[in-house]
Amino acid sequence: MFYIVTGGSEELMDNTLEELSEHLRTARISPSSFNAVGVDVREDGIYLVPARADGVLEHLKEDVKVLELEEGESPRLLYLIPLDVNINRRDEYGNKALQERIRMGFLETLGRQLDKPDFEVDLEEMMSSAFEIWDILDILDRNNRRYYR
Repeated sequence: MFYIVTGGSEELMDNTLEELSEHLRTARISPSSFNAVGVDVREDGIYLVPARADGVLEHLKEDVKVLELEEGESPRLLYLIPLDVNINRRDEYGNKALQERIRMGFLETLGRQLDKPDFEVDLEEMMSSAFEIWDILDILDRNNRRYYR
């Protein structure tokens, strides 16, 4: 099983998954094999960055570029957010992808806090985790952030 997270968070997610696997083993439940993969946006492209090169990913010796970017070009909004509410709110695939991103953002935010006895899940932190450009979305279009909330 692969968990896709924002670039730079893959090792944290991998550590969390390893701890959860240990708890399952203690309860005599066999966990599935897993790996966390970060999506890293760089100047020259978008890369997949595995937390570790083992199992299915053992042949990977370096990060994998999945999208080429020209110098100075930034990825389009739809690469980072699967649904543009100004174009088509009824896009079934886009809505499902959007819901999945929000669920994953929630799980990533929750996973970073599992070692604390008490914690809160902050909506802004969760949405920033789900969407790399969440913090600037109001600048692009105020209606977008309202809809996504």
